[in-house]
Amino acid sequence: MDWLVSILTIFQMQLIAQRRWEGWVIALVNSCLWMVLVYQQQLWGLMALQLVLSAQFAFALVRWTREERA
Repeated sequence: MDWLVSILTIFQMQLIAQRRWEGWVIALVNSCLWMVLVYQQQLWGLMALQLVLSAQFAFALVRWTREERA
């Protein structure tokens, strides 16, 4: 699971850097996987970080889609 989450993180960053919408979707899914990993390994300090990052990804995706329509 650790490797999967790490690889997805790198992949999502590449897609976002290329301004592809799939990167934002993968980022949201990846944040959920990070939360599962944090819960399984009881790394509670990272849970708040992942919740904040998930919210930022969601808001960025909404803002990005609005900019694309305009």
